[in-house]
Amino acid sequence: PEYPVAREYLDQVLYAVADEAVADAALDPRGGWAVEPERAGVLLGLSKGALRRMAQAADLVGRGQGGDVGRLWPGCWPSHGAAELSRRYGLRGPAVAPVAACATG
Repeated sequence: PEYPVAREYLDQVLYAVADEAVADAALDPRGGWAVEPERAGVLLGLSKGALRRMAQAADLVGRGQGGDVGRLWPGCWPSHGAAELSRRYGLRGPAVAPVAACATG
């Protein structure tokens, strides 16, 4: 089957939690941040990336279609969450994703 880059459950949770944190901090990204986007970043620790994308990538490789994995691969890494939130909020500072196995997420 053709796999679109699916909106992961992980992304939905990230958006909900981050939107709540931004609102709780009384920030309004639509009206501009208090600092330049180059000076603001995201620090988010996850122990895994998007599991559905990992399963889709493994399925493609198992069927001998590993060349199609490129569009899914970035979402498989634990750094996906920090990168996704940086894109969502237009932040251009560091997107840091510390990983320490099960202790991270």
